[in-house]
Amino acid sequence: MKFTTMGNIHLAVDVVKETHTEQTLAFTIHDTGIGIKSEDLSQLFQPFVQVEQSSNRRFSGTGLGLSICYQLVQLMNGDIHATSEVGKGTSFTVTVPFPIIEKRDVSPLHKHCGLIGDIYDLHLNEYLTAWQCEYSYLSITNKAKLPVVISTEKIDTILIHDTWCKENEVDSAWLKANLPTVNVIMITSPDHYLTQNQANGSQLSLSPLLPNELYRVLANERGSQDTEQTTQPQVANKLDRELAIKQGRYILVAEDHPINQQILKQQLELLNCAVDIVDNGKKALDALANKKYNLLISDCHMPELDGFELVKAIRQQEQLSTSAPLPILALTADALSNKAHFQDIGFNDYLIKPIALKELETVVYQWLLMNEVNSATSPLAHEEKSNINEASYRELIDINELDAIFGDRETSVDILTQYLTSCDSNLSEFKQAIEENNIDLISLVVHRAKGAARVMAFHQLDQLCQTIEGTISQNQPIEFDEHYQNMTRLVSLLKQQVITIKSL
Repeated sequence: MKFTTMGNIHLAVDVVKETHTEQTLAFTIHDTGIGIKSEDLSQLFQPFVQVEQSSNRRFSGTGLGLSICYQLVQLMNGDIHATSEVGKGTSFTVTVPFPIIEKRDVSPLHKHCGLIGDIYDLHLNEYLTAWQCEYSYLSITNKAKLPVVISTEKIDTILIHDTWCKENEVDSAWLKANLPTVNVIMITSPDHYLTQNQANGSQLSLSPLLPNELYRVLANERGSQDTEQTTQPQVANKLDRELAIKQGRYILVAEDHPINQQILKQQLELLNCAVDIVDNGKKALDALANKKYNLLISDCHMPELDGFELVKAIRQQEQLSTSAPLPILALTADALSNKAHFQDIGFNDYLIKPIALKELETVVYQWLLMNEVNSATSPLAHEEKSNINEASYRELIDINELDAIFGDRETSVDILTQYLTSCDSNLSEFKQAIEENNIDLISLVVHRAKGAARVMAFHQLDQLCQTIEGTISQNQPIEFDEHYQNMTRLVSLLKQQVITIKSL
């Protein structure tokens, strides 16, 4: 993903060969990124080889990733190859044979479907045809005509885009009153990921389209998520970002790998720290110039300006200042590292990746306390002593509902993780819109967040977004910063819930 700044990344899985006992699958990933020169393709899978060799290269790495992929594919009796065009993108294809454990016949559905609104998806049409469902696109611009057309055409299932419903003022109550016997499948906007049962049908996302979910909603199968949950376990509340900053737990992380960024952010927020993330040393210097952080955690190897040059620049600046030196922790994957080595360079301490939460807590709070932030106390050691006067934290999303939709806990957690990534993106846009006082962009971001929250049954965030939208529509004075903090806190709490679920 780091090589694709614009466009898209597409994953396709195809059956290229099949016998009675084995299927050979081809997994193809295509991006619209920077591409690779033809003369470099032949050495892609060699260890410690990188196409971009300059010292100030834009993309970091060891050159081992594709070599490891090649070896793993070989061990699986498979093949991996790449094709590319500079400036247009790259395709990697992994072909691997798999034994057939069990063959399952998919029963035809024999539905008669009507598609309403902007619903054009090649795979959707292929699935409908495979399951022997007739379908037709209905050009209806007046909701009053919809019941008549459905009755005339003998349609038993409609797939209707939520944008069409909004434009024609069609809601669930109207659908229930006018189409009581029709299976209604609402196609959600692209930023909505989940499929969810509704009172009069279901919501279905095309981004991506999951065939098992499409089959389920077409068959009108209802999962156990329709059962109302009346009790939820109680979990202690966590401090929010604003309070963490005031109490001296404001941490800057310089790390260029997106996965490592996300892991550190979640871990530090679980430790009640406010976190900012940058992906290279130059951006870290800019952030330090504009904000007062209590601790810096820096990766050693980053593009443009690495951790070693970063700490050197910071220590040089501190010699011209009267302020106390900033505690700086090095991030390294070298298990043979020692503290004296990093201290000679200018770091205070170091952390070896992957970092256990308890180890991170010990080192981070040690240096926060030594930085004269005596008000900062370890949440894992003193959680029961918290004097935060807030309502008890409850599970924000019922994981059992998601299990019923996706079939197992692992898939549910994976989709929750992806949803949280979209929440971070929304929060970033929300903050930018507030800083620019862009009401139109604020409205768009909040509306998008509300829709996604409803799909995820994230009722607290849904209610907050409704409150913001209502205030905007009434042209009332709005404390957007406060709403941003509340939204950030809710997302942070959900992240903590997901971390807890993953640890079970």
